[in-house]
Amino acid sequence: MTSINKKISKAACLLMTALLICSSVLMFAGCETSHPKVTITVTFDRQEYEIDYKLYRNMYPQTVRHFIELANAGYYDGLAVHHYTSAFLCSGGYTYDGDSAANGGLIEKDYFAEAPKLNLTQSVYLLSDTDLTGGLNTVYGEFKSNGFEVQSNGLRHKYGVLVMDYFDIDSKEAPLVTTKLSGSKGTAEKSYSYNSATSLFYIFTGESNTTRNSTRAVFGELAGSDATDALDELLDAIEEYVSEHTKGDEDYSFTKEVNVVVGANDPIAEVAGAKIQATYQVPNEPIVIKSVKVNKL
Repeated sequence: MTSINKKISKAACLLMTALLICSSVLMFAGCETSHPKVTITVTFDRQEYEIDYKLYRNMYPQTVRHFIELANAGYYDGLAVHHYTSAFLCSGGYTYDGDSAANGGLIEKDYFAEAPKLNLTQSVYLLSDTDLTGGLNTVYGEFKSNGFEVQSNGLRHKYGVLVMDYFDIDSKEAPLVTTKLSGSKGTAEKSYSYNSATSLFYIFTGESNTTRNSTRAVFGELAGSDATDALDELLDAIEEYVSEHTKGDEDYSFTKEVNVVVGANDPIAEVAGAKIQATYQVPNEPIVIKSVKVNKL
């Protein structure tokens, strides 16, 4: 074999070795990228709308990981939009049964009973859990008001973005917890009020919302024009549905106002016992998250 051929052969071997090493690294890292892709399929009035999202793991690593873990577990499949306004499609916590008189048809999915079965990555712990051996199955709040510095100032509320949500806990009822900071920056003591996110999220359909930019993790945006069109079609279908029903009944309302107690199953006793009230505008015609499918990690 000539010296040139030997060099080529050696280079080829080195390249193959490098590729194998890279493949192994990706395999054990779950082939994670900075921008995972998910498809949220929404059903309304017997039609389906597939909305593609680009998530920002590079900006909100723990929030994105939590959302993907729940999606891969099928947790979101079949949950309803429990609060609908001109700017919010909120989901992640309830199914809907129009024949049920309780809570206007909303049936809460007990997150804190389900979450321990899902082997979720932990980032929030009781203050007394000094060894960080437990975990509350909630998520460290990756936003400014929680002292988190978002890369490139983060995403902001605009049409179609995906936002992790939680019910508002009054600071008087919110004890301190230990949070595992993003980016291997250790731990810190913080108020549970900003670190209590569970499975709740919303699709923002307004133009902007400056008041929430510093108190929510806006972790995903529409993945291109097709995704924008799909969300437009869903909202247009809702508008047409309302218009048709209003023609036959001037007093028709697409939503009904429902007051519910939230956080009753929270592992923090002070929160569970506070009987926190929330008011939702519940659609009379169900808007359902059929599935959340992870297409790219």
